[in-house]
Amino acid sequence: DDNLRNMLNLLKQGGEHEPFMYRAGAEPIISYTANRTLVDRIAERLDRAELSPQGGSLTVRLKDGAYIVNYVRSDSLGWFLVDIVPLQSVFAPIVTSRNLFYASIALLTALSLLVTLLLYRNVQRPIRMLIRGVQRIKDGQYSARLQRQSNNEFDFLFRSFNEMAGQIGD
Repeated sequence: DDNLRNMLNLLKQGGEHEPFMYRAGAEPIISYTANRTLVDRIAERLDRAELSPQGGSLTVRLKDGAYIVNYVRSDSLGWFLVDIVPLQSVFAPIVTSRNLFYASIALLTALSLLVTLLLYRNVQRPIRMLIRGVQRIKDGQYSARLQRQSNNEFDFLFRSFNEMAGQIGD
């Protein structure tokens, strides 16, 4: 009995699961740190269930949550090794991945909006200003000049446009 309890303690180490030994009609063998009420409630469910001799798993819903109950039969002992795992702990990595995915999508959307805004401000607006200036020159307003922007490629175009407009005006 003590050897089984020690092995169940080793099996449980660091996890959220609850291993125990089960046989119908007998008191379950549990580890020293086991949650006795949870094991008893699961054992009651196992008493009502038809367990496959090859082993298997069940999903059990209790008041405090849902659990996956995995079991395998030991031929030498005639008992089942049962392991109770909270369903929440099984889905926790999936939920974390989903949340990380949503956060990365939100970040990528924000970055794409920022890049779009910067492209609009640094490319589209200067081109529109240049087109308006050409339209004014075409309409005969030879005094039309463009305000110089920051020092970039459009600065050369604006300077050239202003020189051209001045030459046409002269």
